[in-house]
Amino acid sequence: MGLYHITGHVIGLDLSCSWLRGTFFSNSSLFLLSHLQRLNLAGNLFQRSKIPSELGRFASLSHLNLSRSWFSGSVPKEISHLTKLISLDLSCNHPRLPFPLCTLELDEPTLEGIVHNLTKVRELILSGINMSSVNPGCLMNLSSSLTSLNLFGCSIQGNFPNNIFSLPNLNSLNLKRNPDLIGYLPKSNWSGPLENLILPITSFSGQLPDSISGLMSLRHLDLAFFNFSGSIPNSLGKLSLLTYLDLSNNSFSGKIPSSLASLTLLEVLDASNNQLVGSIPNQVTAFPSSIELDLSGNLLNGTIPSWVYILPSLQYLNLRYNQLMSHINEFQHKSLRGIYLENNKLQGAIPNTISELVNLTHLDLSSNNLSGLVKLDMFLKLQNLSFLSLSDNSLSLSSNIGVNFTLPNLEELYFSSCNISEFPIFFQGSNNLSRLDLSSNRISGGIPKWMLHMGKDYLEYLNLSHNC
Repeated sequence: MGLYHITGHVIGLDLSCSWLRGTFFSNSSLFLLSHLQRLNLAGNLFQRSKIPSELGRFASLSHLNLSRSWFSGSVPKEISHLTKLISLDLSCNHPRLPFPLCTLELDEPTLEGIVHNLTKVRELILSGINMSSVNPGCLMNLSSSLTSLNLFGCSIQGNFPNNIFSLPNLNSLNLKRNPDLIGYLPKSNWSGPLENLILPITSFSGQLPDSISGLMSLRHLDLAFFNFSGSIPNSLGKLSLLTYLDLSNNSFSGKIPSSLASLTLLEVLDASNNQLVGSIPNQVTAFPSSIELDLSGNLLNGTIPSWVYILPSLQYLNLRYNQLMSHINEFQHKSLRGIYLENNKLQGAIPNTISELVNLTHLDLSSNNLSGLVKLDMFLKLQNLSFLSLSDNSLSLSSNIGVNFTLPNLEELYFSSCNISEFPIFFQGSNNLSRLDLSSNRISGGIPKWMLHMGKDYLEYLNLSHNC
């Protein structure tokens, strides 16, 4: 689609996702459109051809998007001649693919030219480009107009300039997956309009400073797979606009600050795989907007707080690998899709409301101290269930009498040490079953004929050991 100025000149051209294929030749008629201000060629397939240096002719260009179009080679230095650029997107990453869609490289002289000449640039998106030869220090003089900087997966290494965190207009900073990028967060005088701070899988270290409370506009904070230690600061509770908080896979210690419970807009909280101790904050109105709650892999003890059971939007609850000792109470809403409570010290019976969680796909209650009789028809309505584990408790499963349902989406079933005396027939119709563990039970006699056909195309693990 082309946009025309009143003079008749083409000033905008959007050919994104237009199934353009083949080599991008430097003599293309595109370069005759000398008045272009906006050019979007994103999402095409240029078969690893090089970005033409002729793009530098577009002296009026303010927006250039060449993302995810299978370019290769070096980013031409002529890009740095486009002094009117407001937005530059050369990204190679696709959000749904684990590999880059191009093999672009950006050398230090070209990046220095971009930093020095593009004084009006607001968006600089370079994710997936190989920047391993670049010294991060050359980013120090980025334009104060910059609102978004994305260096996700650029293999950039060395010391990240600390002043970038304080750029006056910076709204979004993404440094994810640069494991050799070294840095630390500002310890004082940190404020600004940052809404998205995404820094996981880098070599940033130190402690999470109290100064982060100055980022009052922050909505998305991802600090996973850092080298952070020390306690989680109480000041995080002042970030009232936060919707996403990921502190997982660090070395945080101490208790979970009760101030976090006041984050009423928080939808995702992940503090898994740290060294957190004590109990989970027990304010009745805690985390009312939660969709995902993951505190697994810590040293938390005490009870599962009452607010967990009444969250209206909670879909994923992961508290596994802790030292929680309470009963599991009745769930009040049906939004849950995944419950992961294995490897705790939970006691008592499985709550009856589990049978009403019709959206549930994963249920893991294994390796606890749960007890009582589990009637198989508890799972009657859980037709979306793909993973079920009750192993290694003190449970007893009822017989097949009266059971006339199947779980068609079941892929993994673990009923080890569940006092079973016969093969449960409810997985008879589970044609996608790939893993089945019925070990350490009281099953005797032969294997029924219907089991010979069950999961015949998918079954890769079967454990029937230690039965009668």
